[in-house]
Amino acid sequence: MERLASQAAEALAGAPAADVVRWALDAFGNRICITSSMTDAVIVHLVSQVRPGVDVVFLDTGYHFRGDHRHQGRGVRRLPSET
Repeated sequence: MERLASQAAEALAGAPAADVVRWALDAFGNRICITSSMTDAVIVHLVSQVRPGVDVVFLDTGYHFRGDHRHQGRGVRRLPSET
C-alpha cells in the first residue's frame, strides 16, 4: 500500500482533483467510499460528478448544530446517483 501511495503521489503531482478521484476509483473500484463532515461538500460533489453513486459516510463528530443534520440530508439527496 505504501508503494502504491508513493507511485500515485508521483504520477498525480499537480493533477486536477478530478484526475486524482478517477485514479482512486480505478484503483479501488467499488471498495471506496467518501467520508464527509459538514465542511467536505466540495469533495463529495466532485466525486459524485466523476462517478455517481459512490457511498458517502457522514462523520457525526457530536459538534454539529441541530440544523446541520437537516442540511446534510438535503445535500446528499441532491447528489447524482447511479441509474
